[in-house]
Amino acid sequence: MKKRSFLGVLILTLAMIFVPEYAVKADTPFDFTCNEQAVNGEVIKCELKYVASTVGEISSIKGSVTLSSNFTIERFEANSLFDNQSSNKENLTFQHTSSYGVPVSETILTVYLKTNLTDTKTVDQVKLRISTVDGTISPATNISVVSNAIKLERKDENRLSSLTVSSGTLAPSFNGDILEYTLSTDEEEVTFTPTPKDPLASAEVSNSHGNKVTLDYGENDVEIKVAAQDGTVKTYKIKVMRKDNRNDNAKLQLLSVDGKKIPLKDNNFNYTVDVSFETENANLLYATASSTSTVEVQGDDKLNIGENTIIITVTSEKGTVQKYYLTINRLNEIKSDDSSIRKLEILNVDNLDFNFSSENHNYMIKLPNKVTELKFNIVLNDDKATYEVTGNENLEDYSKVLIRVTAEDGSATTYSFLIEKDKPKSNLTIVLVLLILILLAIIGAIIFVVMKNRKNNDKNDKGNNNDTSDKKSKLIDNLTMNEVPKKDENNMMIFTDPDEEKKEEPKEEPKEEVDETVVIEPVDEDIDLEKEDTKEFVIKRKVELDNPEFEENTVKLENPVFVEKDINNEENPNFE
Repeated sequence: MKKRSFLGVLILTLAMIFVPEYAVKADTPFDFTCNEQAVNGEVIKCELKYVASTVGEISSIKGSVTLSSNFTIERFEANSLFDNQSSNKENLTFQHTSSYGVPVSETILTVYLKTNLTDTKTVDQVKLRISTVDGTISPATNISVVSNAIKLERKDENRLSSLTVSSGTLAPSFNGDILEYTLSTDEEEVTFTPTPKDPLASAEVSNSHGNKVTLDYGENDVEIKVAAQDGTVKTYKIKVMRKDNRNDNAKLQLLSVDGKKIPLKDNNFNYTVDVSFETENANLLYATASSTSTVEVQGDDKLNIGENTIIITVTSEKGTVQKYYLTINRLNEIKSDDSSIRKLEILNVDNLDFNFSSENHNYMIKLPNKVTELKFNIVLNDDKATYEVTGNENLEDYSKVLIRVTAEDGSATTYSFLIEKDKPKSNLTIVLVLLILILLAIIGAIIFVVMKNRKNNDKNDKGNNNDTSDKKSKLIDNLTMNEVPKKDENNMMIFTDPDEEKKEEPKEEPKEEVDETVVIEPVDEDIDLEKEDTKEFVIKRKVELDNPEFEENTVKLENPVFVEKDINNEENPNFE
């Protein structure tokens, strides 16, 4: 037994000298095996077994586990057959003792390891150094055992193997495990080229177009996200500083209100200016000290009476902002009292002897008779004044035309124009001749009318004479027939024309005394009784108007004899 043990130790020693440390297996009574493959983050199991042909006499085993960076120890277990067992997980050491021998093919030690790959794919082993003590041999025998090859690969690899930039230099230098960097550049655009460790992983540059990032002036944040096969993401952050060479001047060089220039002073950004009442709009004029600056105006351009605040904001090319505060004080209205005429012309009269003066308010104008209205061209001294023309219609001699000019403040001035018309030329001779002719025509017409009437009267007289003779003959015929004519109370005969129809009785009317009247019609002293046969006479006597027995008596005489009696009933001695 001692001989065999010695030979075993000798062989093991030679193997350790001449065989590489990472040999799969040495000619030892122990077997150390692990999982053949694993992915990143997976826990693998490694076992140490005694593989001698007979039951060993080893009473004590102690040793340590040597790990590469691809592994970390998860936990450590020893066979329960060993008493007084102990282990130290942190120091990766173990020790087991037993009063019994170690059974063949019995697992002495189990180690659980978690993979922690630094590369995408690799092959690794776990090395175990042990020292054994059997029941007869002393000192202990040292043995080095190496596990089988383990194929490792990462499915959660989300790191970059490299990162390049088109402009500037990353600080610090790139390392896949360093996640934050800074970059300085003068360029407007920078292109980032990330390369993942795992070809199956993906990398994306934020705010880019084809990994090209457009930079603002100053600080820009760029992120590169790397996604592994299993979906886990790692983010690299780069703070890019773009140098700013823009103009930083945010001041005004010129400022005026309604043509009134405001003196600007350094470090003074508050100004006040007064404007007249007539200034209704601000009418700002400004110029910046830098041509690349921009200006924004806040406030109403329409001015109210009193204070009006306007804010002028100047922004430089670099982004610096400066505000100017402008107070515009619009004064109260001062109304003009100018009510004068600066220019006045009369347009519709030629060769007029007229000279206008603004200070002269009274004029006399001589006009032709045909001019009945004046056409003025009036220009006032104050545009805000108004004027009114009165009396400028149907102009006659001594007509008065008034032009009243009212100033803005209500005061007024009146300009007076007294009209004199030209005297008409004398046409007295023509008028007299016309009057004489008219008078002669009137006289001739009168004579003609008189002559014509006389002729008509002569004809009428002849007719009347014939009628009278006929009436007389009728009266005489009545008398020769011994008809007794009626007499009135004065013993006067009443004759009635026999051809006259009996009149209707008069209606009853108030009684009225009527004087006795003898009516003989017609009576013509020149009547030739011999030529006249008959004549009708109507003799009316005094009656009462209300007498119903009133009637007219008619007597027809043939060759009558007329007796004239006066009022005293005396016979006319000349009567035949």
